[in-house]
Amino acid sequence: MGADIHLVVEASDTEQFVAPQAIAFFEWPRHSSLFNAMNNRHGRDGLVAARGFPEPASAMANFHYGLNIIDDDDMDSALAMPSIARSEADEALRTGESHPLVYRRDFISAPH
Repeated sequence: MGADIHLVVEASDTEQFVAPQAIAFFEWPRHSSLFNAMNNRHGRDGLVAARGFPEPASAMANFHYGLNIIDDDDMDSALAMPSIARSEADEALRTGESHPLVYRRDFISAPH
């Protein structure tokens, strides 16, 4: 089992960080020991405390974090951007694997 590590570097022109802009995106190959060292899973202290998804976040961060809910038979939308079929989204929301993204209409957090 591996763990994907995605990083969006953001910057803001305001002190309050109200409208961050993405300036870089990094995606490392699967590396479970690095992932485990960075977070506090498995009851161990990690390098980075769990904070949840930041609000506000750049459009790029939202794009990599969420999935667009599409109709089950909408293949065109499935090819256009990362998405999830409405029936799968409903199940992920019901089981608590995902949550709605209030700042992106018709998006949920990726259940994986």
